[in-house]
Amino acid sequence: MITIGFSTRKIDDSFVELLKKTCGLPNVEIIPIENNGEYSLTQAYNIILNKSKFDVLVLCHDDIYFETKNWGNKLLNHFKRNQEFGVLGVAGSQQLPSSAKWWEDFTKMKGIVNHDSGGKKWESKYSVSKGNQLDEVVLIDGLFMAFDKKRIKTKFNEQVEGFHFYDVDFSFRNFLEGVKVGVMYDIRITHKSVGQTNDQWELNRQKFAETHKDVLPKKIFLPIKNNPNFRIFVTENNFSKSFELIELLLNNKFQVSFLGNSDQSLEVRKLKNKGVKFYDFKEPYGFKLGDGKWGFNGPNGYFPSEKGKKYQIKEFDYNIIHNINDSLIDVLKQLYPKSVIFTQNETLDSLDDIINEYNKLIND
Repeated sequence: MITIGFSTRKIDDSFVELLKKTCGLPNVEIIPIENNGEYSLTQAYNIILNKSKFDVLVLCHDDIYFETKNWGNKLLNHFKRNQEFGVLGVAGSQQLPSSAKWWEDFTKMKGIVNHDSGGKKWESKYSVSKGNQLDEVVLIDGLFMAFDKKRIKTKFNEQVEGFHFYDVDFSFRNFLEGVKVGVMYDIRITHKSVGQTNDQWELNRQKFAETHKDVLPKKIFLPIKNNPNFRIFVTENNFSKSFELIELLLNNKFQVSFLGNSDQSLEVRKLKNKGVKFYDFKEPYGFKLGDGKWGFNGPNGYFPSEKGKKYQIKEFDYNIIHNINDSLIDVLKQLYPKSVIFTQNETLDSLDDIINEYNKLIND
């Protein structure tokens, strides 16, 4: 099964019971370390690692609670289904810049974490949820870290002093050794505080950045070909110009949707049967057109939608927008301001054109 460990000033039995109860597994080992500064967090975590009897080890903060029931089964399923992954968390980044401030580029961050502090609770949504799928990252946050001891290449670096930057150091060094690091979305956690930097964090960051200056910045280069989770949104006023491109993408096992003025031709029906979703400019993906009938429940009560107005009801969760007609660029940027968009005035000759353009844009 799994071992769960944490470092704390004073062991709280109710937190131990909470971990057992929410985990949902019949055989769980809990290893708390009462630590009032006797150990750095890297030392404490290595003690837990060495004591643990199960291969899957969870290390977490002592000021969290779980929104997800039976999260232990979900965690074990992730490791079972994704055997190339050795380290998993609930927040991280696909890029680590030269500064080693992993949150420097918000667009590269992945995961969803709740916060509960000062009588208020809110959601920090770094990226769109992928359900029970993983996002590959170069590092994870130490709020919740899980790993398979047989798959990691290095333990915690005890040269990292105090209680900060242990997580970046551990996950990134394993990443550099070829261990895949991932972010999960189906285990939801609330942190009863707000993460803040301090002098110790800054000192550890500077040491880390200096140590790894030869390999930073570092980014994830995700496999694209034959990746069924890679989603492409094709847009074009004229469907016939996009038909060849969509067939090309489908043949390479992409998830494809289309935004444009599509008809009900035989070609369209064939693509729909293959799983292509079609959206009209009047009601594009992620938006719903107001009709004066449906509406919202707000803090001041119910209010109806405005007829003819587009309301965003869902975040855009496609990897890329491929736009054959560049006259639509301004419209697309207004609808999907955070998305990777590129134009191609002619139908593409090969899939490599898409891949090369995408890699160039995300790695600028």
